[in-house]
Amino acid sequence: MQVFLFVSLTTALSFDYQQPIVQWVKEVAPSVIAIDLDTFSEEMLVNQACRLLQEATHFVVYFKSENGEVPLRAAQKVVETLIWKDKPGTVVLEGNHRRLQLILPARPHLSFQAADTAEDLKPFLRAALAPPR
Repeated sequence: MQVFLFVSLTTALSFDYQQPIVQWVKEVAPSVIAIDLDTFSEEMLVNQACRLLQEATHFVVYFKSENGEVPLRAAQKVVETLIWKDKPGTVVLEGNHRRLQLILPARPHLSFQAADTAEDLKPFLRAALAPPR
C-alpha cells in the first residue's frame, strides 16, 4: 500500500482541501492513497493518517509551509510518526520550516527534499511515487 500525505502548515483557520499537488498525485499515481490535512485537523483524521503511514509499504509526506516558524500543532503527531517509523520513506517540504529542516534530514531512513515551489518538487515526487520494484 502506497500513501501520500499532504500536510499544510498554516496559521489560517480555513483550509482548502484537494490542493493542486494532491490532484496531480492522483493523476500521476492513481493507486496511491492520498490524504490531506492541516495544522488544525481533527484528531481522528490525524490518527487515521498516522495509522496509514505506519501500515504503508511506501509513503510520501508532503509538507507545505507558509513560513519558517509556523507551529506544527496537529501535524506534530505526523512528524513523531515519521521520526519513530523505521521504514524507508520520502518527505518533501514546499517552502521553509526551520524545525522540519533540522529534524527530518537527520533521519537516515527518510529521503528528504525541500524546494520553494511545487513545480520544483514534481520531478522528485514523480520518482518517489513510481511503483516499487
